[in-house]
Amino acid sequence: MGREKQQSCLNLLRRVYRSGGVSVPGDFKKDVFILLCRTLKIKDAEGKFFAEKTSATKEDMFNALLADESISTGRHEIQKTKIDAGKGAVLGRNVMEQIKADTEATQLPTWLTRVLEYG
Repeated sequence: MGREKQQSCLNLLRRVYRSGGVSVPGDFKKDVFILLCRTLKIKDAEGKFFAEKTSATKEDMFNALLADESISTGRHEIQKTKIDAGKGAVLGRNVMEQIKADTEATQLPTWLTRVLEYG
């Protein structure tokens, strides 16, 4: 698989995860949908893998991607933790708030001195 095709598949997968499931991303070619479905072993409505020369539409493949259990679970987790999969977020808002609260509540031992500031 060429690097450009690989990047297109990753971009489509990001879009699937961010999607509200309403409309098919129109800026991807049909062969990218086919490649992504085949790579992830997504099956069509008849339970068959999408062929390279499938008669299925991009909408059919998009709906199959959204219906896949692992993708559905991932999308649910992303939406539940309010993470935008396209922004590279790793920790959710709740985790960051807890880290901040823990940091503010941390007490330094009396034997530990502050770092000297130079400048």
